Amino acid sequence: MPPRETRAIALTLVVAIILYTSIAFIGTTVFWGCMIALGALVTGLLASRRSQSRPGALSGGFLCDGCKYDDQRYCSRPERPNARQCPDYKPRS
Repeated sequence: MPPRETRAIALTLVVAIILYTSIAFIGTTVFWGCMIALGALVTGLLASRRSQSRPGALSGGFLCDGCKYDDQRYCSRPERPNARQCPDYKPRS
């Protein structure tokens, strides 16, 4: 049987290794948890901006939401629903 001091040193090293690996694992888990939360936040913000940039998509607006004539009868491109710019209108310089 090894001397008492050797056993104490070995036990201390084992406990230190276990603590180090658990702290590293917890740190990694926290890091990836933060990355997932950050990704979800960015995705939510991008979705929010996209829905704000297309108000007609949610409110049932006209085909050319930013058109001078702002009426679905005057929009000449029905394949572009909720367009932000009217293809028939040019602003004054």
